Amino acid sequence: KKLAGIGSAVAVNTITSNTQSYIKNSHVEAQGNVQVIATTNSTIFALAAAIGASGGNLAASVSVADNTIASSTLSYIDGLKIDGLNMDGITAVDGSVTLTATDSSTIRAHAGAVAVTIATGQPPSAAGSVGIGVAVNEIGTREQGPAVTADINHSTFVAEGGSPPASHSPFEHGA
Repeated sequence: KKLAGIGSAVAVNTITSNTQSYIKNSHVEAQGNVQVIATTNSTIFALAAAIGASGGNLAASVSVADNTIASSTLSYIDGLKIDGLNMDGITAVDGSVTLTATDSSTIRAHAGAVAVTIATGQPPSAAGSVGIGVAVNEIGTREQGPAVTADINHSTFVAEGGSPPASHSPFEHGA
């Protein structure tokens, strides 16, 4: 009589988000600082555990954890440009203009597998066990990687008494 014990566990988790903070087609005059802040903070915790046990010839167990956080975080100022002229702007009296885009997403995953075979009978026969645990974790979009951007286009700035526009992620200044 041949007996086998098989165990399996699968955990699949996906978070998709699109976070934006922006000033668009506007004229802003502020007494103090102007801040445009976009923040993403997604979290996945996954546990996949499998046990396979047999009193016969074979025991096998497999656990798989597949976790994905596909996020886009964008902070931008985009003014209106007509006939090559910037029509919108930001004035921060006694302050500064700051753009910040942050993605602090995390994945904590654990995958484990245990397989146990106890050979019985007269005479004792050969027995085997195998256990496999796999965790695949991905942060960002599958094709392009994480999208975290702070961008300024078609805008003029006046930071009176403060600092020029500052960016806390890849920064481009449009014409």
